[in-house]
Amino acid sequence: MRAIPASSTTSFLCLNSLVLVLAIGATVAFSEFTGIGFSKFPPWLFGLSLFYAGNLVCYKWLLIRTPRRTGIMAPGSRFEHEHNLLVLYFLFYLYPISFSKLLIPPFTSIWHRFLGARIGKASFPSACLIGDSQYVTVGDECVLGANSILSPHISVGNYYALEKIELGNRVTIGVQSVVYGGVRIGDGALVLPHSCVTPGARIGPNEMWGGNPAKKVKDIRPGDRAWQGDAVPTTATSRRPSQTPSPATKAVHAEPSVVVPETPSPNRAAGDCRLAFAFVETEGNGAAQGLAALPPS
Repeated sequence: MRAIPASSTTSFLCLNSLVLVLAIGATVAFSEFTGIGFSKFPPWLFGLSLFYAGNLVCYKWLLIRTPRRTGIMAPGSRFEHEHNLLVLYFLFYLYPISFSKLLIPPFTSIWHRFLGARIGKASFPSACLIGDSQYVTVGDECVLGANSILSPHISVGNYYALEKIELGNRVTIGVQSVVYGGVRIGDGALVLPHSCVTPGARIGPNEMWGGNPAKKVKDIRPGDRAWQGDAVPTTATSRRPSQTPSPATKAVHAEPSVVVPETPSPNRAAGDCRLAFAFVETEGNGAAQGLAALPPS
């Protein structure tokens, strides 16, 4: 983790001092001109509200005037200085709201748009953690799972970079998945829960990815009744009511479970976390009963 230099901290404190002086002056002026004495109205509450609102205005002003630069952030560069200012404002004034999970839809979308994210219609990142929102683009009708993370910044030791994250329409990000900077996800794609999409990955339209690091599992075909990995036998999804179920299908029908193949799937590298859906037939209607993370083979 690269330390924030003193120059950025000094600029942040100067802006805060300016806002503080203006907030105090506005509080005194409000009491003078309205005739409401401090005995009837708590001045600290009004002044604190003005101070917080003023810092939100400063953050938005910095966000508008700061170019959305991408790439490696050189130490001591203007790129680093501008980003550090935004980071300090975020940590002190925005982090408690963004990561508190107190906001509910549609206020989550409004909040992240204020922070610079581009979010389409009917996409509500209610429990998704988004860092550096100005680098994130989310299409229409996307599902961002609980505790999933969109992280445009890439930090390894002293190396620090920022890259955009672009999600198409109807993209699903599974629970507790992480998507790093430089990732582009096409329309209708699915990232399985507990997956890690590494920097620079390209996920095509209607593709299912999963694992750590995430790899392509399959193409999602029109008419699929459930998201299922290659660890689920085809008999569980292709059976018709008139057919006699196989023993494996009866087992799936009886208890929701994940059927593990005897040999590792060729689509997954050794050591990856293998994910699969258990598809269960219930009174003739398909129902996805759950997701399981299987131990590495």
